[in-house]
Amino acid sequence: MSRVKLVFIHGFMGHASDWEEVRGMLRQVGYDSHAAELCPAEDWQESLQLLAHSIPSESILVGYSMGARLALGLSLDFAERFAGLVFISGNPGLETPEACKARWLADQRVANRLETECIEQFLESWYRQSVFAGVPSEVLQAEIQRKQKFERASWPQILRTNSVSRQPNYWERLRELKLPTLSIAGERDEKYRAIAKRVEHELHVSQCKIIPECGHIVHREQPQALVSAIEGFVEQLA
Repeated sequence: MSRVKLVFIHGFMGHASDWEEVRGMLRQVGYDSHAAELCPAEDWQESLQLLAHSIPSESILVGYSMGARLALGLSLDFAERFAGLVFISGNPGLETPEACKARWLADQRVANRLETECIEQFLESWYRQSVFAGVPSEVLQAEIQRKQKFERASWPQILRTNSVSRQPNYWERLRELKLPTLSIAGERDEKYRAIAKRVEHELHVSQCKIIPECGHIVHREQPQALVSAIEGFVEQLA
């Protein structure tokens, strides 16, 4: 096996098993990996500290959505511990107080709904958001079925703690990032495609990969294309 260690960080309402297919493909070509689990914490900084202490040194961080934002925070605050960053469908932060306030109120409503609604009803509504418009319906239905089986008691607290409105605005710090970085988004995910390209533009150590025929949930829609992108990035680091 390669000495390269890849550590995958899932998104909101995710689970370590989200990465099984991708990790299995990478295992076949010689890469070792680990999938972290998000745990409830008191605030954003404690979330970073819990993850930092659970991830082996010299790992390459691979994060999706909320997990991408946490991986970026780790790469900035604990840079000496890690070897690279793969930033998938993530947003470095909100850039105005007004945007933060609006998002915090929206995420509070989501957390409250998670605590009171039937989970099937909540998930059906969640995946009708515009950010998932480019995701094939069969992928969305599979996600709804999978997530109904997960333990969800911690989801409201994880959202309240790790809301993009609660984290620092990392756009202001991107030029501090020294780790080699690969930003990834789906071709059909207009908002995050633009963000991925902006991250590449802002960073001297960054590359960007737009995955064809793909929406927001890259690892579920196009796992082989994602594996190829990660493999190419790791080979360049070596």
